[in-house]
Amino acid sequence: MTLNRLRPATTAPVYSLYSFQNFIALFFILNTMPAFGVIDNLVYGHWLGKGSDKITQVFQILMILSSVYLFSRSYRMIGIRTGSTLALLTITYLFMTSLWSTEPSATIKEAFVYLIVLLGVIGLVGRYRPNEYLGILFIACFISGVASLLLLIVSPGNAMMEDGGGMQGIFPHKNILGQVMATGVLAALYHKTKGSFQRTLKVIGILIFVGLAACSKSATALVTIFVFCGTYAFTIGYRAGGGSRTISTALAVVAVPILIMVVVYPDAILELIGKDPTLTGRTEIWGYVMDDIALKPLFGWGYFGFWLPTNPYALEIANIVHWFVPQSHNGLLELLLTTGLIGTTLFTILFVRNIALAVKCLRTTDSNLAVFTLVYAVGILMTGISENVLLAPTEPSTTVFFITGLMCERALVFARTRQRRPVARSVPRTRPVSAAPADRYSRFR
Repeated sequence: MTLNRLRPATTAPVYSLYSFQNFIALFFILNTMPAFGVIDNLVYGHWLGKGSDKITQVFQILMILSSVYLFSRSYRMIGIRTGSTLALLTITYLFMTSLWSTEPSATIKEAFVYLIVLLGVIGLVGRYRPNEYLGILFIACFISGVASLLLLIVSPGNAMMEDGGGMQGIFPHKNILGQVMATGVLAALYHKTKGSFQRTLKVIGILIFVGLAACSKSATALVTIFVFCGTYAFTIGYRAGGGSRTISTALAVVAVPILIMVVVYPDAILELIGKDPTLTGRTEIWGYVMDDIALKPLFGWGYFGFWLPTNPYALEIANIVHWFVPQSHNGLLELLLTTGLIGTTLFTILFVRNIALAVKCLRTTDSNLAVFTLVYAVGILMTGISENVLLAPTEPSTTVFFITGLMCERALVFARTRQRRPVARSVPRTRPVSAAPADRYSRFR
């Protein structure tokens, strides 16, 4: 593979939407959040068990087209490397779970959506440099935030959760709004900008993101934003050196034990901030989920094949807790429940590999991408305590996880290629020695 093929082809500014390619990339990212479901809800309404309609089908078709477009124009620049192969292998296993799923058609449908998203992810990695991707990601989160504010003004009933538990904005749930806003904060912090307009836009964006995360009443999103900002401040101080490095290290020494206490003893922390120690009934569900995991520990119940009205085991849990549970509300438990030990192992390999690549990438020119990847991995772990992670393709954490991992892999390949490329030695040009001057009149003889 030549060095030129590793260079992304795009040179369009990230804050310009006049490029057709940037527009397609922005649409793809917004569709994977998902940010367009609000249009369907405003037109047809929302209710439990609602199926797809014409608007939803149109956006699904556009999603497929945008993904295929990005993949077809970009995959040759980076090829199908180890990271892409492992991701495709994992999706292949998700398809295979339809053989023992309680609802094979639902499993195949969701696995196909995952495949489409992954193809678009590979296309984005091939077309954009890390900083350009962070710029487009920031724009997508910014548009989502502004649209959520406008929806709150125009139609407050559609912007708030039905039970009054918080603001959901243009998204189907408040937790997704919180995830998108936390992602926007991290993208704004690590995206390098030029010019006062872009810096001002980033500050406005961060204020919107933090405000909407607070309105969503998602404790996980607020804690994640706090960790993102604290890690960014530590990174800036540590890189500055001198006294700033000493202060940043001291603060980190104090903050890490506090974070460990939050993870190990969440009940006391939740009671302190006035939240339900059972995470709004989630811990009650976990016991029943573990019993169902024990029934099919190796292969699981099938990708998206458990939480269905047709599954008697899901209905049994719903009857016990007096509401229909759509998920395990824990990332690890949901992986074990739906994909079994085999699928959980595959996702764990991808996750650990992303961290290892990011650590190696710290020594390259894309160290900013490496820090972003590591910090976002921490955010995924924190979100996974109370929510599903990496299983749903149309969630911000899934696409960001795969894109940053593949970009770190590409950065390492690019760095190795530069080291192996032979350097042309500069040979000093010597002046030719002139012959002895001939007789000035010899030509006339």
